[in-house]
Amino acid sequence: MPGMTEDLLETTALSWFAELGYRTLHGPDLAPDGCSPEREDYRQTILVGRLRQALERINPDVSAEGIDDAMRRILNPPSPDLMMNNRALHRLLTDGVDVEVAAPEEYGGTQHVKVWLFDLDDVANNEFLALNQYTVIEEPSSQGSAVSGKK
Repeated sequence: MPGMTEDLLETTALSWFAELGYRTLHGPDLAPDGCSPEREDYRQTILVGRLRQALERINPDVSAEGIDDAMRRILNPPSPDLMMNNRALHRLLTDGVDVEVAAPEEYGGTQHVKVWLFDLDDVANNEFLALNQYTVIEEPSSQGSAVSGKK
C-alpha cells in the first residue's frame, strides 16, 4: 500500500480494535515512567492491577485469598521453557484456575473453587484493551538473548 507508514498502520489497527469495542491506550502512558504508570518496570508484561480488578469483578464470590492464589499461578510461569509456559497459560485461560480457599469446618476447612480469567456468560463484564508501543525488555539470559522467547 503506497504511503503506508508504521504510524498509520498502528493508528488504523487501533481504530479497528476500537470499532470492535476495545478500549485503546498509548502504551508509553502505562510504562513505569509514563503519565499513568501501571507497570513497575519494562520486564512486566501483564498489567497486574487490571488483572486483579478483572479477577475480582468476574469472580465476586471468591475470597481475596483465592484471588491472590490465582494471581500467583498466572504471574509465575511453571517452567523455564517458553512453549510449556504458553500451554500452561492457555490452560488457565480456557479452564480457569483451580484454587483452594478456607471454608467452614463442616466442609473440611478448605474448598476448591475455580477462578475464571474471562466471563463467558457476560462478555461486557470483561475488559478488552489494545495498546500500541508497549515496550517489554527481558533481562539477558545466560545465553545473552535480550528478546523474549529467543534462544
